[in-house]
Amino acid sequence: MTEREQSGSIVKQNLGLHAFAEVLVFGFVSGPSVEGGENIVEAERLLRLGVPVEFWFAPHESHADYTLLHKVQSTTVSSAFAHDTYGVMGSMLDKMLITRILKHAYKGFMVPSVRDIPTTEEGKEERNDNKENAFEVVEQLHSNGKAIGLNPEGTRLGGKELRRGVGGVGRYPRTMNGGVILPVAIEGASDILRVGSKMPHRGPAKLKCGKPIWVGELLDRAKGLSIVEGNQLMVDTVMFEIAKLLPEEKRGFYANLR
Repeated sequence: MTEREQSGSIVKQNLGLHAFAEVLVFGFVSGPSVEGGENIVEAERLLRLGVPVEFWFAPHESHADYTLLHKVQSTTVSSAFAHDTYGVMGSMLDKMLITRILKHAYKGFMVPSVRDIPTTEEGKEERNDNKENAFEVVEQLHSNGKAIGLNPEGTRLGGKELRRGVGGVGRYPRTMNGGVILPVAIEGASDILRVGSKMPHRGPAKLKCGKPIWVGELLDRAKGLSIVEGNQLMVDTVMFEIAKLLPEEKRGFYANLR
């Protein structure tokens, strides 16, 4: 991957926008409270030892989700850990002026959103190129000691319960070499920046972080399956761990899985 191609996917952080986003969101959040903070501390320890780390958070109800994760990393461990974490940002963010600007409040990289499907052959080819480029960025970030934060549902849905994770997200563990995934359940974000609302609202927010899941164990489970089946199995495994951190009424698709 050339430097030019990488820079096309990387979202550079604007410190002014970062400060604005922090004030905007946390002026309306009472908290956030954290459970499982020791698992975030362990993730930072592993990252500094050269172990690839990814945070998978759900349900994806609000644009405040990644902001909450970033803040908890800063307060639980250090601002350096948050600084070394890149968020996966869907191309739907570019569809609205406000999100196209505010995405620069945090470090990240762009990927094609599952809802952003082109209708022309040229558009489909460009989308595939962008997706391949994004995964090259993922591999490079992991090799450079950076953590990644993503949502397995693939897009902001605004609902109150879990949807099934997108199978294609299973490609992320395949870019890691002996890494770990931390399952993170988010509660309350949908009430802070509600879908369809132009203004934030005051309310509590909570993050629950489960124990690290070793990617090697996920890959072992996927052995003997096709790539598509294996990817979905890995995603469902992590999503089920997230579901266990949520109240039963919010577990959605994963409510009855064992």
